[in-house]
Amino acid sequence: IVKYMVENSLGRLWLERHPNEKLRAEWKYYIEEAEQEPEVAARLAEMRGASPINSPKEIRVIDPCMGSGHVLVYAFDVLYQIYEAEGFHVREIPDLILTHNLYGLDIDDRAGQLAYFALMMKARSANRRFFRQENVPQPMVHSADGDPEISEYGSLVKVSNEEIGERPTMPEELHIDSMSEIINHEREVLGWNYRRLLAQKYDVVVTNPPYMGSGGMGANLVEFVKKNYADTKSDLGISFIDRGFNFIKKHGYLSMITMNSFMFLTSYEKFRKDLIENKNFINMAHLGAKAFEEIGGEVVQTTAFVMQAISMNNYLGTYSRLVDYAGQGIKEEAFLRGDCNFVAKKEGFENIPGYPIVYWATKNLIDSFANSKTLKKLGRVTLGMRTGDNERFLRLWHEVNYTLFYGEATSAHAALNSRAKWFPYNKGGEYRKWYGNTESIVNWHNDGEEIKENTRKAYPQLGDNLGWKITSEDKYFTDGIAWSRISSTNFGVRLCQSNLIFDTNAPMFFPNEIEWLQYIAGFMCCKIAGNILRILNPTLTFQVVDVGNLPIILSDAHKQAVEALASNSFDISKTEWDTFETSWDFQKHPLIPSQKEGE
Repeated sequence: IVKYMVENSLGRLWLERHPNEKLRAEWKYYIEEAEQEPEVAARLAEMRGASPINSPKEIRVIDPCMGSGHVLVYAFDVLYQIYEAEGFHVREIPDLILTHNLYGLDIDDRAGQLAYFALMMKARSANRRFFRQENVPQPMVHSADGDPEISEYGSLVKVSNEEIGERPTMPEELHIDSMSEIINHEREVLGWNYRRLLAQKYDVVVTNPPYMGSGGMGANLVEFVKKNYADTKSDLGISFIDRGFNFIKKHGYLSMITMNSFMFLTSYEKFRKDLIENKNFINMAHLGAKAFEEIGGEVVQTTAFVMQAISMNNYLGTYSRLVDYAGQGIKEEAFLRGDCNFVAKKEGFENIPGYPIVYWATKNLIDSFANSKTLKKLGRVTLGMRTGDNERFLRLWHEVNYTLFYGEATSAHAALNSRAKWFPYNKGGEYRKWYGNTESIVNWHNDGEEIKENTRKAYPQLGDNLGWKITSEDKYFTDGIAWSRISSTNFGVRLCQSNLIFDTNAPMFFPNEIEWLQYIAGFMCCKIAGNILRILNPTLTFQVVDVGNLPIILSDAHKQAVEALASNSFDISKTEWDTFETSWDFQKHPLIPSQKEGE
């Protein structure tokens, strides 16, 4: 991953201005630029000609979250190859790299020491006489020791050149008790150096930032990120993308590996819009889950990418889709084969609600959003109730006296008049289509009197406005379509009859025109709907906003045929569900033979 990032940013910067087949052959993870339209190619040539790099000594590379220096060490290797290709003497190259090219920052002092040591050893390995020189060049890597603000917020702090000022000077008069003054001076110099690097502009920024949601941040960091990175405040790693663009020169490159959440989640929609309109996607290695052998599970889903801080309309970016390969080695092999590559223009992302970065979407699928209505325009897509205390208010249907359980088709008015205490409750559950997962019941006696009172006590600020917790109460006991909000498998919906209350983990869709209910359910149960949802938000959660953005064409010509299929599928699913004792409509086990009449 480090090699991919460095070769496609630093290596690309040099090759675009100094083509060299030998160098290109040495960079195994370099992605060739897609063949561009003539007009785009002409603009690219003009842009690169306007920002020449005549010598390797002009290149500035920074890792603002350097850790122990993995990125900087490989950047050293690539720079060494570039210098050597330009005819520089091998003994002087390490000095030139440390003097002119590499910069590193980290808030952790021990990380700074390790990065410093790694670069010094790298220089020594390239020149056996490195330490015998009269003036040994020092790596330009700094930690935040001595600066309270930077020690807490690191490279997220934005600094202008005007704020830097002159380098702190040592007090003119020193005496036997001046040790504290000397120490303070050294700390001031460290902080000044850090800020000086924060204020500089760089040709290449390459880093693996820390991933941290707002729940893991301290109160001060939460407020700092909210104030300075409002569009990316949900995760520190995504805030570093925003910060990275502030580091680079106009035609420079930003390369990072982060969580892929910024590509899809609603909370980053404004940020994505800015990326699409004002930045350029050069290439991407979309890694997904299990990109690191030491990290299992599906939670850590990453992407590595290279971008520019300029916009180039109709540029064809190259995207390597590795999310379907399980394991680090398998992903690498697929990447090197190049058999999972897509080319896409960023302009296509603008046509999809929420601006998701869905480079693998076909033109026909993207066009469907322009030629169809979305579900949210045909009805209400909504979350359900949050009881506030499931242990108290929920049961399985067979845990209560059946006389207290009102399971027949009903309405809100009928439920109140029934005087029953427990009512069917749709809580989500496993992946299942058409019918089922109706095992829970909820205490909704007297229109949920106890739940509402408990909610008022827990959230007094709500007063009588309980809509945030008791969401869409007017749709309880209404025919609709439900799905499980969280699923590790496919998307599947279930037709729910009017005897249910629904949970926040079992959102529902209620059509404005009830006669289209089965038709819409048929669409939502088909593979096309699932494929589109994986484009709108390829995570483990089927959010209300994403389901609401599903495009659908209401066709009178196909309505009857679709409804027949939907009705038949519903009957089959219900019959299958009712053969198990967990269904409240269970009669007998299917393996028990039917009793003949008269026996």
